[in-house]
Amino acid sequence: MNSVDRLDLVFAAPDAAGLEGARDFLAAIGADIHCETTLAASRSVRLRGVAPLEGAALEALREKSRAAGLDCVLVPHTLALASFQAAFFDMDSTLVANETLDEMARMLGLGEACAEITHKAMTGEIKDYASSLRARVALLKGLDAHCIDALCSEIELNPGVAQLMPRLQKAGLATYVVSSGFTVVTEVVRRRLAMTGTHSNVIGIENGRFTGGVTGPDGGAIIDAAGKRAFVEKTMRAMELTPSAAICSGDGSNDVGMVSAAGFGVGFRPKAVLAPHCTMTLNVCGFDALLEAFCDTAEVFAS
Repeated sequence: MNSVDRLDLVFAAPDAAGLEGARDFLAAIGADIHCETTLAASRSVRLRGVAPLEGAALEALREKSRAAGLDCVLVPHTLALASFQAAFFDMDSTLVANETLDEMARMLGLGEACAEITHKAMTGEIKDYASSLRARVALLKGLDAHCIDALCSEIELNPGVAQLMPRLQKAGLATYVVSSGFTVVTEVVRRRLAMTGTHSNVIGIENGRFTGGVTGPDGGAIIDAAGKRAFVEKTMRAMELTPSAAICSGDGSNDVGMVSAAGFGVGFRPKAVLAPHCTMTLNVCGFDALLEAFCDTAEVFAS
């Protein structure tokens, strides 16, 4: 195998106990997949110099890894975090555990109706995302908007987010929330994580009550999958770069555009519609396991 063709197959566990519990699985993988060398750390194993895996073979390995309590990723031998300049994250069910619009609706007694539309939008059953968002926001018309304060106080970061973000920022990456949610919430998350910026929709509020309306930034088009990808492309263009220098992370159909355009696409507990577009799927681990994919941040290379 030429050096330019060398790939590393990385397995990560949520913690050391998880890796120990998957020892038999890893031994079987090591017997089945030829590699030049194996490196191990407390929560990850890296098989160096493996042959490429694609399509169904790679997806089957992901599923077997998931069953063993691991996440896996196949990456170029010398892939470094330092080769990326920006990272873009969806918010709901990606950066945070909450589905914020659903929770606002729940607080106002409309949770079931709103959640049903959200589910169909995120799984791709509803193709027109903007219409689905308008329909959900319209449910709130005339109701008290002070639930936003309660919601923001209950925002729960997903596992590993608080550990990952400062590592990205220390490495010099700009970090963005790119969400079809609402600026009143994305700004809270941005400040909490000291991120560079946000790009999100604006929910209508007048005199402390929801108007039932929603727009994109500055009154423009509602941010959907195409809008997310366009923001990534515009931001990278301003850096005189392409999305190949970006890491993009999401969980559902609304993230397919930006994740598939990125140099490194991440699915956090991804829906089936998103998973095939991801470089790495985090089905088991927290976001900090993303660092195990890169040769300059992986634990196996720590001195």
